[in-house]
Amino acid sequence: RRAAPAVPAPGPAATPANMPATADARPTTPAAERAIPIEQLSAEQRRGLPQLTIGGAIYSDQPAARMLLVGGQLLHEGDTAAPGVTLERIGPRSAVLRWRTLRYEVPY
Repeated sequence: RRAAPAVPAPGPAATPANMPATADARPTTPAAERAIPIEQLSAEQRRGLPQLTIGGAIYSDQPAARMLLVGGQLLHEGDTAAPGVTLERIGPRSAVLRWRTLRYEVPY
């Protein structure tokens, strides 16, 4: 019988009790999963994106109450904004959308 490899115990910084309590505490997102501001996309990437017209938004601390007006449709997080485009997150000043494998952020 082989012994399981030793796994180091988490240090004090890794325990939730020692983490600072902030209103914006979110799990760390890997760099590949971070949303890219739309203005930082290449011209080729922007040309490939479906055209969306954002008419306004309502932000709330409660995700179920967040809404985004896109092309005259009222959308919630998780809804389809256009064929192949998913509204992932509505923030206080911008929204994160996913098109294919690209996550991008649009201000409103």
